[in-house]
Amino acid sequence: MATRHDTSNLERRGHTFYWRARVPTRFRKVPPQARLSFSLRLSDHHKAAYMARRLNTLLADLTVRPTAAMTGLASRKWSVLNAA
Repeated sequence: MATRHDTSNLERRGHTFYWRARVPTRFRKVPPQARLSFSLRLSDHHKAAYMARRLNTLLADLTVRPTAAMTGLASRKWSVLNAA
């Protein structure tokens, strides 16, 4: 059973944390219950919470500015996430 934590979109399944967020309405050409979900491959709650907050920020940026993905803003933020 997945466990929710104080950080938005962060779940723990077993010893691994997952980031699971709803697809923003602006991008929705999929069913209403569609979600983005993937493993953070982390077992440390503090590191997983940090990564989830960064992913939430990136998703919020893409929701507000959908052209951010085309300008490279998203790729720069994604490279920062991978370096963390």
